[in-house]
Amino acid sequence: MDNGVGEDFGTTNVWLARGARVYILHPSESPRTLYTDVDTGCLSFLSNFGSGFEVRLHAETKVGGTGNITIRAFASLANLEYWEALPVQARLESWRWYDVAPTCDGTFCDLTLTNTSVTDVVSNLIAAATWVVHRVDSSTSPRIAGTHSLAVIHADCDIGSGSCYIKNSPNNRIFIQDTLTGLPEGATRKFLIGHETGHFFDHVYSGGLLAASGAWGLTDINHPRCSSAGVVGNHALRSEEWASGAFVEGFAHFISTLAFNQHTEQNGIFKYYKNDSGSGFSYNFDTVDVEGSSSWLHSTSGCDCRNGAFLCPDRSTELDWLRFFWDFRTNPGGTGDPQPTHADIFAMLAHVGANHLNYGLTQIFQWLDDAVPSTLQTRFTDYAEHNGVDTAP
Repeated sequence: MDNGVGEDFGTTNVWLARGARVYILHPSESPRTLYTDVDTGCLSFLSNFGSGFEVRLHAETKVGGTGNITIRAFASLANLEYWEALPVQARLESWRWYDVAPTCDGTFCDLTLTNTSVTDVVSNLIAAATWVVHRVDSSTSPRIAGTHSLAVIHADCDIGSGSCYIKNSPNNRIFIQDTLTGLPEGATRKFLIGHETGHFFDHVYSGGLLAASGAWGLTDINHPRCSSAGVVGNHALRSEEWASGAFVEGFAHFISTLAFNQHTEQNGIFKYYKNDSGSGFSYNFDTVDVEGSSSWLHSTSGCDCRNGAFLCPDRSTELDWLRFFWDFRTNPGGTGDPQPTHADIFAMLAHVGANHLNYGLTQIFQWLDDAVPSTLQTRFTDYAEHNGVDTAP
């Protein structure tokens, strides 16, 4: 599924089984359950035998600084519910290799097992979701605290349609829409998985205060809004939205971009996962240059949404928030202008979560502004204005 789009550091066409649960059986030994190394995807074990093993790789991984984040993937919602009713190893999705015979030299044996099916949706889900959580969390100090469980499901969202993140189910859930209906494959799909996994980070650090219902695409025909690249009211990358809705989705885009690009460099690519071109809109699995120019609501059709003839305070777009966070995090700093860390950005979310009951429809920019450390205030303000997320009227 990985077409090499976005990365400049290297998840290749082979995804490592990071922190994966492996069950090893031999007819003359007791079975054992082991977890692979988070960095290498490998494991070692002692045995009196050099062949005759059965190996089962389960769609379960443990990542995080202490193995405190468990991720599982399922082929359907029914499969998840079957496992939740009796959460035992035998009910997990798995792949099996029989009569495994490594290459041995009399002391050491070595073998690489690879799942080569690129259409294996469960394999793709566990690989991509695990990578996103590991990549972002391992680049953050301090790392995510506490115990967390995340289920990634090959199914339409159970509270509507499409893909979504649902917090505080028996397991926090990510629904990734069925690929058999002409939806994105390859690199586009991996960025979609990254986006929905990005909501997990919002949940962890802010307390899960996702945007309230109705916070997305505006539909009030009496509002003299900007044209927003011809997709006004359509909940997507460049549609005009209430600030909190645009922020929540743009922040998830940002996490996906962080996972598949080097945050130590400015250049980066985000592969958008919606295709509305057949409906007269302008999305066709866009490849987004996150370092490109932004501020859609301020400049499109000559409309300045803060200071021009058409005022639309407290509104912004997902693309503007994506590019704002990317610039804020990756652009070089100087004297009096330090770069924020991942932890600095997550601390801002935590501050908002601790001091407000809900993101609300319009206040998110001001609340984040209140949470910015003084050392980052100038950078925050400059890039917010440059990218159009400074939504104060």
